[in-house]
Amino acid sequence: MSTELHRAIQRWQWPAALGLIEQEACMRRRLMIGGARELPLHLALQNPSKNAPPTDVVLRLLTAFPPAAAEKDVDGNTPLHLACRCRMPLAVCHRLLAAHRPAVRARNSSGEFPLHVAVRRLPGQCACRDDVIAWLADVWPEGCSAVDGEGDLVLQIAARCGASAPTVRLLLGECGAACREQDSSGDYPLHAAVRALASPEVVSLLRDAEPGVAAQECSRGQLPLHVGVCCGATLALLTYLLECHPPALRRRDRAGQLPLHLAMSHGRLELVERLLLAYPESVREPDAEGTLPLEWAARHGPQELELLLQVHAATNTAIVSHHRGQGSAPAVESALPASPTLDPDDSAILAADGESRRVEEVTAELERGLELVGALEAGRLRSRAFLRHRMGAAVKTEWELRHQS
Repeated sequence: MSTELHRAIQRWQWPAALGLIEQEACMRRRLMIGGARELPLHLALQNPSKNAPPTDVVLRLLTAFPPAAAEKDVDGNTPLHLACRCRMPLAVCHRLLAAHRPAVRARNSSGEFPLHVAVRRLPGQCACRDDVIAWLADVWPEGCSAVDGEGDLVLQIAARCGASAPTVRLLLGECGAACREQDSSGDYPLHAAVRALASPEVVSLLRDAEPGVAAQECSRGQLPLHVGVCCGATLALLTYLLECHPPALRRRDRAGQLPLHLAMSHGRLELVERLLLAYPESVREPDAEGTLPLEWAARHGPQELELLLQVHAATNTAIVSHHRGQGSAPAVESALPASPTLDPDDSAILAADGESRRVEEVTAELERGLELVGALEAGRLRSRAFLRHRMGAAVKTEWELRHQS
């Protein structure tokens, strides 16, 4: 039977509920709602975080009926689970645990401990307080190594839900091995954090904890760089991911797409330019449907991007032609990875010569690059535009990438 107190709680009328707590004799009764038996304390803590009850209401409800801290709702949640879900302050969680210590090790019907609930953020919800998460991990450290009903560790959930840097740092200290484990979605924590558009600090923490994961593919066959391009990560974060694992520029995902092709399909024009500057040969790389970047730019890109693509193609072609004419092709193709769309000789020339990658670093090579493309139609004008882009690039050159990989 519904009482005035229950109705006030359901309508989020917290001042009225506070006044009724002492008056209602039904505090020790259960309320039937759709066949589910709920206590007033459960009802109060089931509200979304934006409508969460004031601290004094929760504490008064607990004081009026302390055994409620040990009761579970229809979904198997204790009040501590619910307090973590609606982002209650640390003082409330302290009181709930003091009233029922086993609650920190209790699973709900989804197999979650309160710590799992605390780091999980649903769409539209505020993040749980860092001090609550740190307190739960301190009270029961084993929870950091425990999996929920889907087999996910706390760090994996935190990365997927965009947890803050202090929380990620804490969980790394408790269970750093989780960085090497894929979650139920097939993501490593690094991939999950990039997918959640986490802060650069969080991504840096996860990468530093396990550097090798930057070269690992998730279940979708994507590296963190691919994931970031698809999910709209900032250019600064993508540049950082590129620096973490430069060969990602030349890695295709399971659908046969390079990071450049993903940037093209997602309309990231400034990113297309940056990826071209880092990997000039990709101008000759078709995507999974056979479309070349230059063809894509002719249909979708601005005139400046199309010009840049043309200059990339012209410069690379001119350098290869020059060395072939001089007979100066070095025999190093066995020591360097060949670009898929260049024959081995061409790839070896471009990789070993380095002039198409380092023109922004050495003035003599800059002038040499201008000479090589000067004979082409409008070549000198285009090459100057291209070389200016190269000089302003804040990414590592392809020549460096090949020799570091």
